[in-house]
Amino acid sequence: VRDLKELHAIHGYIDSFFTCADCRAHFLSMAERMQLLQITDQQTAVLAFWEAHNQVNARLAETIHDPYFPKVQFPPASLCAECSASPSGQFDTDHVFGFLMRHYRRVLTPYGKLRISGRNRRPKKRERRDAI
Repeated sequence: VRDLKELHAIHGYIDSFFTCADCRAHFLSMAERMQLLQITDQQTAVLAFWEAHNQVNARLAETIHDPYFPKVQFPPASLCAECSASPSGQFDTDHVFGFLMRHYRRVLTPYGKLRISGRNRRPKKRERRDAI
């Protein structure tokens, strides 16, 4: 989430195209409660989606038991021990933000090419040198 246009795009997509009416209503209600469209900085935006994801997983864990896609709080300690280091089990949001930025930094484009988020680099063309 760079210039926060993504927040409006995701909200608009879910509002307009989600076919599951319950999922749509839950998301829109959550977005309103979290004041999602009023967020103005990247860290708050990333953590808002992370928090929403964990809220949905907590709600779904009560009724859905899928061994392939377990509805657990993310990230689990096996991926980020520092993220939930407090004795009360509360997440450390500074560590969570750092983890999320590292974990999701590498993104595959629809064409399968690896793109590093935050960088717009093209590999340099090697000069062809003919043997003399």
